[in-house]
Amino acid sequence: MRDRSLLGACLVMGALLPVVSCSTSPSLTSITISPSSYTTTVVLTASGAPAPTNQQGTTLFTATGYYTHPGHPAITKDLTTQVNWLSYTPELVTVANTGVATVTGGAIGSTQVTASMPGFNGDVISTPSTFTVTLPTTATKTPDVTTLTITPTNPVILVGQAVGFTAIGTTGNGSSENLTDLSVWTSSSPTVCAINAATGNCATTGAGTSAITATYTNPDGIQVTGFTTLSVQVLGQQPAVKH
Repeated sequence: MRDRSLLGACLVMGALLPVVSCSTSPSLTSITISPSSYTTTVVLTASGAPAPTNQQGTTLFTATGYYTHPGHPAITKDLTTQVNWLSYTPELVTVANTGVATVTGGAIGSTQVTASMPGFNGDVISTPSTFTVTLPTTATKTPDVTTLTITPTNPVILVGQAVGFTAIGTTGNGSSENLTDLSVWTSSSPTVCAINAATGNCATTGAGTSAITATYTNPDGIQVTGFTTLSVQVLGQQPAVKH
């Protein structure tokens, strides 16, 4: 009877073992990132200097996690927004937590990008991806601003009124951009117009005329200037008649 009871107990335990093993969670064992290597070119200004970071190129890295479970096929999961991204040379490229890699424009060369995430036995780190930034064979340059237009053009207002000037820059390829806050503003007659050098806002202080100037400096150091004339009159004053 003892042998039969022992046999029965073993059969019960044997039936339970698969259930117990299936109750454990799959473990993250490896991470792969794509692309495994990436090469791009830095964007240059008209002078050949690196353009600002917001004008540089981007690419998207993705991270795939592999989870294993004894006796079962591996499970894969998209971990792109869950892993910790690392660029070994942030001066060359930075990687956001979304996997978007951005060329900084501060260096040329190669670096490695990895993704990591805590696993059962510590952090699981991906195989590195090589990220390379080169100079363009045919320079891709950001065209300089060549003309600067100030609006409103030659306005006439009353003493005590204010006016805000706007500077619109036009590049060599015909595109335009609002450069008001990136220009330096001056007034030839502060007793007529006291202008804010950073914003182009003018407060009138007396009657007369003042030459308004906006100067923008391109990333390569080349400056471009725009002009207009402000006339300030006293209420009831008639404009001068030209003969």
